[in-house]
Amino acid sequence: MSNLLNDMYFDENLVVIDLEATDSKDALTKLATVLKEKDVVKDSFTTAILKRETVYPTGLMCEELAVAIPHTDAEHVNKQAIAVAILKEPVQFVQMGTENDLVDVKIMFMMAIKEPHKQMDFLQALMFAFMSKDKLTMLSNCKTTHEAAECFKGFFE
Repeated sequence: MSNLLNDMYFDENLVVIDLEATDSKDALTKLATVLKEKDVVKDSFTTAILKRETVYPTGLMCEELAVAIPHTDAEHVNKQAIAVAILKEPVQFVQMGTENDLVDVKIMFMMAIKEPHKQMDFLQALMFAFMSKDKLTMLSNCKTTHEAAECFKGFFE
């Protein structure tokens, strides 16, 4: 499997540690703002990601903890990237593939996908990484953005 990060912009400037959020909408908005501040996404990205999350929920219960993998259409993206947020306290997201089952998400992986044909490759690479024992726990315990960025990069080596 190719390295997800070879085709995406990612560095510690796209990592948020101890993100405080009141709910999933707040968490999504705050992480989308990080991407917008780095000019990775267009102004329309936040609205689009919020809308898509209501139609196609992205919460996912993994063996260790729950994550969310929000993303939206390429038309809202300037540069392909991924942002990571470790939430201070988990917030509830609707579980992927359900209409109202909730999971307490601790980590968000927000993808800004410019090449739609690669979306499944990116999602599969993340899912494969999530299956490796302890990786998500290690990431959730990181104390600095640099440490978290290095930990996340290690998912794909």
